[in-house]
Amino acid sequence: MSGAIWFIRKAWRNDKVDGAETQAQIDIIARLSEQVDKANARADLAEQRADTAYKERNDAYREIGELKGTIAALTAEVRMLKERLDGKDS
Repeated sequence: MSGAIWFIRKAWRNDKVDGAETQAQIDIIARLSEQVDKANARADLAEQRADTAYKERNDAYREIGELKGTIAALTAEVRMLKERLDGKDS
């Protein structure tokens, strides 16, 4: 009889240990999933910031190009006006 009780107690303890291991594995998976979600969120934010930075850089390049064009036009106009003034003085 005591052998049967010992066997039942041992089986019950093994079930508790297996249950604890299973719960620990579930907890680990949940924590890892949470970390993956956080990492994905950080990656998405980094991509958004990079996209914003690239857009700002491209806008700045476009504006620089426009300013260079304006400067070239003004330089040509100043040269033309200077030539007119030089021609009137003669």
